[in-house]
Amino acid sequence: MDQRTCIKYFVKNEIKCADAFRMLTVAYGEATLDRSNVYRWYKIFSEGREDVNDEERAGRPSTSTTDEKINEVEKMILANRRITVREVAEDLNISIGSCHSIFINDLGMRRVAAKFVPKLLNCDQKQHRMNIANEMLDSVRDDPNLLQRVITGDEAWVYGYDVETKAQSSQWKLPQEPRPKKARQVRSNVKVLLTVFFDCRVVVHHQFLPQGRTVNKEYYLQVMRDFREAIRQKRPDLWKNKNWLLHHDNAHAHTSLLVRDFLAKNNTLMMPQPPYSPELVPCDFFLFPKLKRPMKGRRYATLDEIKTASKEELKKIFKNKKRRKKGKQSFSIYIYKVMKQVHPDTGISRAMSTMNSFVNDIFERIAGESSRLAHYNKRHTITSREIQTAVRLLLPGDLAKRAVSEGTKVHHSANKQNRLLKNNKLTSEEAGYSVHHSVNKQDRLLKNNKLASEEAG
Repeated sequence: MDQRTCIKYFVKNEIKCADAFRMLTVAYGEATLDRSNVYRWYKIFSEGREDVNDEERAGRPSTSTTDEKINEVEKMILANRRITVREVAEDLNISIGSCHSIFINDLGMRRVAAKFVPKLLNCDQKQHRMNIANEMLDSVRDDPNLLQRVITGDEAWVYGYDVETKAQSSQWKLPQEPRPKKARQVRSNVKVLLTVFFDCRVVVHHQFLPQGRTVNKEYYLQVMRDFREAIRQKRPDLWKNKNWLLHHDNAHAHTSLLVRDFLAKNNTLMMPQPPYSPELVPCDFFLFPKLKRPMKGRRYATLDEIKTASKEELKKIFKNKKRRKKGKQSFSIYIYKVMKQVHPDTGISRAMSTMNSFVNDIFERIAGESSRLAHYNKRHTITSREIQTAVRLLLPGDLAKRAVSEGTKVHHSANKQNRLLKNNKLTSEEAGYSVHHSVNKQDRLLKNNKLASEEAG
């Protein structure tokens, strides 16, 4: 196509065909069209043709990919979603390649395996799940510290021997070495049920199911009593404020009338959990995988060994939670509030980290430029003058003017508040001085009256 375009250009500029062929040879080398094709296209463009593409040629008509065949294939697929390409090709008497082309190119279909889910939800359950998820998101937006007050928990079996994952059993090998093998293994029958409650900082409470007992409403009621006592000891701030929220799944023992009455009697706030939604339970997607992964492939002979290993892994998971350094300052809350003021109907989720990084980068640049300006002016402190100059240097036109204007407003407002506080302080000091002076004056008058009365007597 490129060479045909060049030939068309040569024709328009009245360059001879021999010169055109020579120039094409210099430009394209071995990929140049042969002389006969160059002359042929030169003649075609000289006769007035403008299109550089090949014309449609009347070849043998396709009898497999007609509209009738495509409609028949579509009807067969909609009638039986599990039908194979070979079966369709045999029924319609067309080739497998043509049938596969209709599947992929004409109908845009592809064969996929069914996705495994714990339970198939009906429309009402899906709507209920979506409503709860939206409610939780709104609660977090209204109170950014809500998740720090949530305590979640669940139960899980811990085995004396659990099979390693493929990633854990992988190893390096040389090209000439055979691939390693391992026999099929199963979990051991020695196991213990672990109940864990944790928040964003620490494991609040954990206990193991006694041998011979089952998780019923009476057992879970005792767990709730021990759990409340653990909160009082390990999280006294939440216990004192009584603003913590309990989150657990909808198991029968958790939602029994006995447990619900106990929680209601003690005014325990609950965070809702959608039914049949294990992917929304932090224990299932965070805590238990981290707890069980290091224990896979190891053998524990007794229940005491399993319990000891489980406690050690829980400590490792939360060992750095108590004395965790504060993270990098985030402006996400302010970005969200400003965006809602300007565009109330617009949402922002994944782009929030990008916007936060952008704001941090702008502040760092303004601070660096202000510091250089203060050093250039031989000043030891950065004033508003240096900051405004740095903003004008870094931000373009109207954006810089708007930033300086908003910053000036905030600066004047802060100064005004400081002056008001200072005046109120001075006024209170003057009032105190006047009261003290009045009291002293009254004492002096009483003293003089007393002396005068004594002299008169």
